[in-house]
Amino acid sequence: MTKRFFRKSDGERDWIQVSLAGIFFLILAIIITGVYWLALDDNPPGEVFEVTLYSIDDLDIPVDSITIFPGGEFAYSMDWCKYTTAANVTIKSSWQNDVVVSVPPFPPTVADEPFCKEWTVMWSAPSTLLPSVYTLNVTLEYEINPLISRNVTYEVPGINVIAELEE
Repeated sequence: MTKRFFRKSDGERDWIQVSLAGIFFLILAIIITGVYWLALDDNPPGEVFEVTLYSIDDLDIPVDSITIFPGGEFAYSMDWCKYTTAANVTIKSSWQNDVVVSVPPFPPTVADEPFCKEWTVMWSAPSTLLPSVYTLNVTLEYEINPLISRNVTYEVPGINVIAELEE
């Protein structure tokens, strides 16, 4: 007589063995998935090669610095490449001089295919900035998978924030 798996000696199914085997295969699948995610981490997810600052009045001539009021707008362009297929990207930014003013992150719409392009970005300074010269620090956080995120950081220097003129 042949012995069948997951059966008691009287021929009935042994549900404890079936449950333990199911738990074992579930844990094995979770471990294999975790190792697979950690092995495929797309490092680096992208690169920013050049950042050029522009006055909002003339987007054809690059400048070294701009002067704006708190809440004012400016533009910059960046040459960059995105190497990963991760589409979930969060933009984190902060304004830095002697202190750091962080802005809440926001998720942009980014293509899920790799590409290289020049991108012109219109940006607004927070209305709470005090008069000073700032550097805008921008971090693109790519969620490669649920276990891994990779960051690409770049700077936009030379933003002079001045107090608004009182009338």
